Amino acid sequence: HPAVLDLLQHYPTPHALATVGRQRWATRLKKLAPRLAERLAEDIHQALSAQQVVVPGTEVAGLVVPRLVQQLSTLRTQREALTREVEVRVHAHPLCPVLMSLPRGRHQDRRTTP
Repeated sequence: HPAVLDLLQHYPTPHALATVGRQRWATRLKKLAPRLAERLAEDIHQALSAQQVVVPGTEVAGLVVPRLVQQLSTLRTQREALTREVEVRVHAHPLCPVLMSLPRGRHQDRRTTP
């Protein structure tokens, strides 16, 4: 979810998350996931509470995580652009009504168009 990617971009380690606290993550999560924010914050809180062992190199992962988040965000953007391009081409095709009448054709169309 984009809200989780945003959170990991800003707080890439368990220590960083624990330092700022649950209320701050919930506030940040609400900006991109208003309906999921509380549940996501609770899930993160439980995961941090359950963490018993700190593995050497955890803080070094804080250097890697933001880069991975950036790559995932780029992939999401590319996927959305590709989806829009395919939809435009399908709707422009002369057999579009036939394609949309096939199983899953209307389902996919409903899911991706406003």
